[in-house]
Amino acid sequence: MKRKYMLLQAFLLSAALGSSTAAAVPESDVTKAYDSAVDLQDHQDSIDVTVNETTNVPDIKGNATKNIHLQASGLQDLKNLKVAISIETDDGTKEQYYTDGYFYDNDSGENVKYAMKPEEMIQLMNQYVYLNLNSQYLDSLDYNNASYLFTATEGSLGEFKDNVLEGAQDEHQINLVTLQGYVNTDEQGQITKRRIQTVYTVRSGEEPQTCTTNSVSTFTNHSTAITVDMPDLSSYKESKATEPVVEITEKKATIYATADLNVRAQNNVSATVLGGIAAGNEITQTGYTSDGWIQISYQGATAYVSADFVSDKKPVIVKSMSGTMYATTEVYVRSAAGTDGAILGSLSTGSTVTVSGYTNNNWIRITYNGQTGYVSSDYLSWNAPVTAMGGTMYVTSAQANVRSYYSTDASVLGTLNYGDDVSVTGYTPNNWIRVSYKGYTGYIYGDLLSWTDPLDYSDYVPGNDQNNQPSSDSSNPADSSSVKQVFGTVISSGMSTITISCNNGKILNLAKEDGEINCPNGIYNGLYVSVVYYHEPVYGADILQSMDAM
Repeated sequence: MKRKYMLLQAFLLSAALGSSTAAAVPESDVTKAYDSAVDLQDHQDSIDVTVNETTNVPDIKGNATKNIHLQASGLQDLKNLKVAISIETDDGTKEQYYTDGYFYDNDSGENVKYAMKPEEMIQLMNQYVYLNLNSQYLDSLDYNNASYLFTATEGSLGEFKDNVLEGAQDEHQINLVTLQGYVNTDEQGQITKRRIQTVYTVRSGEEPQTCTTNSVSTFTNHSTAITVDMPDLSSYKESKATEPVVEITEKKATIYATADLNVRAQNNVSATVLGGIAAGNEITQTGYTSDGWIQISYQGATAYVSADFVSDKKPVIVKSMSGTMYATTEVYVRSAAGTDGAILGSLSTGSTVTVSGYTNNNWIRITYNGQTGYVSSDYLSWNAPVTAMGGTMYVTSAQANVRSYYSTDASVLGTLNYGDDVSVTGYTPNNWIRVSYKGYTGYIYGDLLSWTDPLDYSDYVPGNDQNNQPSSDSSNPADSSSVKQVFGTVISSGMSTITISCNNGKILNLAKEDGEINCPNGIYNGLYVSVVYYHEPVYGADILQSMDAM
């Protein structure tokens, strides 16, 4: 059962939230007198206040009225504090609260009294009855006919914002339009009457409503001690709760941590920390509390986490990672880490991408055309895909390094010379040939190899200028100056012609009789091949020239 003093939050709807600093008010006799009256009221040992409140709400016919009567004594010595509050509304509801170490109500039909700290009732009185606005919170202050006129706005309330509109529901957005009124004092400067008119807007749907609350408070018995007659509470069931009763509602669900968070033994920040849950991890929920905590099952025991750091949707957590990865198939690049992200473009099989991070839902963050994109990790690999291929190839450069990996950064296993043959076992999309070298698997850059032995075409000797002279018999297709070699993928093949998409980005249409194609298992679309073909003699070095070893 919730503590009934919380109902007090609704009986003075007369200001609104604000965040800016208070407006400066010049010192004057009026300002000093106003502040002195407020200070005197704060230091009263006893007080008797009657509040008559009327609120006009557009969608409610007529006005809503509420009458509050507060009597208190022992305000300066909390050990002897006595408070009686009576609230009556226009719907016939009447509630009474008494404090002599307790307050109670019988709204539920049960005779229950609750232990309550005196400081708590003082706080309630300050917030919901006094509403003491010092001049520093006011936009203007004036004097007229023994009344101190004042006005305030949302901006000028500043730090006082937490003391107003305590009864507003969380789902309502309330904005102050204006707050104005006056106070009357007696000859001693003590407040005898205060009138406040508050105009504010309430947005609970699409259209805001403008409401007006008029509150008139009459203060009496400032100098005379008040004896508050307390009812006999001896027959009431006593509860020692000093905080609002927390209700726990059962709810079984799977939720996720949106940040690294502590797991506590009880539903408060002072409770023992049992452990922690990392952002993105799954949590088994067993319930939730009325004070903003989630009850969970943690290592076989009941525990609590703050509701502010969990969600029923698995959050995307991105962690940094760098390097180069390869597309293992054609795949989309998306704007977010999920299939609902917008498509920014696509990667072709074997494409390289620069990686900048990874997510907990198995997506890789990459840089794509100068912007951030995401690719499912199912379609990327740290290793360039290697397609199996067999045969013997030959070194066509002065030297060719055999590396441990298909990268110029990889270690060198050994070196082959011009015309050396090597056993081929596969190729990568980034133009590296996988070979068998002295019992090891190695890689040679594809531009340094040929399916055809260059020594079969000429007496080519590296460094011999005679290699660059025109052939004496231009009809001989094997002349070294007329030999061309390319690597590529077959995209179509006929009885006498073949079309190849070359690694250099060009398309080669070739009559089969004009070249030699290494394809021991036949020609078919998608086959990666090396083609040696012939053309009209060209004076000067053409393809068979010394190349730096890769």
